[in-house]
Amino acid sequence: MLLTTHILTGSLGLAIGISALLARKGSGLHKCAGSLFVVSMILMSLSAIPLAISADKTTSLMGAVLTLYLVITSWLTIRRPVKTLDWVTAIAASAGLATSIVFFSLGLDGLGGETGRVDGLRPEPMFVFGSVALLATVGDLRWFFLAAAPKARRVARHLWRMCFALLMAVVSFFLGQAQLLPDALRDSPLPAAIPVAVLILMIYWLVRIKFGVSARIGKP
Repeated sequence: MLLTTHILTGSLGLAIGISALLARKGSGLHKCAGSLFVVSMILMSLSAIPLAISADKTTSLMGAVLTLYLVITSWLTIRRPVKTLDWVTAIAASAGLATSIVFFSLGLDGLGGETGRVDGLRPEPMFVFGSVALLATVGDLRWFFLAAAPKARRVARHLWRMCFALLMAVVSFFLGQAQLLPDALRDSPLPAAIPVAVLILMIYWLVRIKFGVSARIGKP
């Protein structure tokens, strides 16, 4: 049941997330797709946690935790105003810091191990994920001291966290589970091209926001 839920919600999240990324920001399609993406990614991550624990895959467990953390904090950025330090922000920052520490520890274990791998994976991605979690945690700490956040900053914070969660799901599906893809698809450039396309779209929207193009997302 958990595996079925994980596969179905993950597949749904990929399709909806890419639709939300392509849609005009602030449009009805973007808002609807974004809400469905949040729900599907939360369900996917929650179902992945017990699966990773039962399989003794710490890397998969922490990947699920990082995805859950990024999606929830991204959603909260748009749905609630930033005023002062509260328990929600404190828990988010603590979760981000703990995730970062575990990822760096996994990377160091992989580098120091006999096989040079951790859970069958190269250690380098662990440092990437640890750095992302640390960057997000620093962002949460800065959030503590904001009496109000400019709309552009809120949108950028929302965008990069949601996009990176989508990127993790895309990489996991198309590259991490490549053996499950049909031969014709696996041998094509598509599995590598889709993660690159998501990254390019994320950079594109961040640049637009940086240079003052208004994105009508959430409440002003």
